[in-house]
Amino acid sequence: MASFEYFGFHYEIAEDDKSVTLRWVPYAKGNIFIPKEVEYNNKKYPVIGIGGFKLSVYEWGGGVKETDGRKKNYWKVEPSWRFHHYEGVSPFTLSNGKESDADKQIIPNTTITAVKLPETINFLGECAFRKCHALEEVNLPKGITVIPFRAFSGCRALKSIQLHEGITEIGDMAFFGCSAMKEITIPSTVKKIGSAAFGDSNQNQSGLTVVNILNDEGEVLMHPDSFTDRVKIKYLGKPKAAKKTAKAETPKAAPKPAKAAPKPAKAEAPKAAAKPAAAKATPKPAKAAPAGNFKKSASAKGYVIGITADSKVMVTKGGAPCDNAKGALREVAEAVGFTIDAKWNTQQLGSKLVDFINGK
Repeated sequence: MASFEYFGFHYEIAEDDKSVTLRWVPYAKGNIFIPKEVEYNNKKYPVIGIGGFKLSVYEWGGGVKETDGRKKNYWKVEPSWRFHHYEGVSPFTLSNGKESDADKQIIPNTTITAVKLPETINFLGECAFRKCHALEEVNLPKGITVIPFRAFSGCRALKSIQLHEGITEIGDMAFFGCSAMKEITIPSTVKKIGSAAFGDSNQNQSGLTVVNILNDEGEVLMHPDSFTDRVKIKYLGKPKAAKKTAKAETPKAAPKPAKAAPKPAKAEAPKAAAKPAAAKATPKPAKAAPAGNFKKSASAKGYVIGITADSKVMVTKGGAPCDNAKGALREVAEAVGFTIDAKWNTQQLGSKLVDFINGK
């Protein structure tokens, strides 16, 4: 897969050539802003993810001591290679060190304090922000549904992070060593929390003490060591027992008002039935005064034709609306000598007939 540099950041093009992933931010410091779109070879790509590295490093090592009795003793180093494989290296902590120098390849970043991610981001790679020791602030776009392995591991300055509804899984060691974090709320959509997700190598250094879970107990698949021993977990969903009790009590209370309710309903029914005339008479004055309610109107042969602001046609006769508006329009047109085109719909016919009657 092709990769390129854009304003100092390195990106990798996806196999479908439709998007890119951030791969490396050398010498990053301070507040980092990731653009939502980058350009390469006159083509624009949305930035949809923060990648992690699986870095392989080779270094010199090993040695054999040889002794020659007739010559001075000396050390003869036999060249050999030792292979090191690092599972997941953050794009923010990969240095420009030599390939043969493992220590210079992975350096905890102590200069990045905040990272602003665009809403186009929909995934984080493993170890995406690992060892960003000074990171205090980062947003999680709504498209992210999984916090992967070691995503924020070692971010010991990160005091809080907003986990939005829609996140379904928090991976192993995702927030391991975030010692400045005191409290966090787990959204109701989270169904899995991995091993040591909020753990710490030193129980006494772990700052997290309160975890609010917006769900019922037992509805989240949680590893036994997801949290340290210091953490107090609060399930904020309603207890299942309370739900059953509420359902059981409702039917008992419901029948009593249900039996009493029909009696007043029958007694009041005749009174309500005696008022239809007044109810029907109420809308008539409103429809009989089209001049103030229509953008244009006309009267002919006892009919009143009104055109509303959204071009709907209303036809009344004697103050009562006509059930067949188009039929009434045809009757008026014939009476006033207006020729109708068969292709016109009701709106067209009504508008043109009003103009004809008004002499326009």
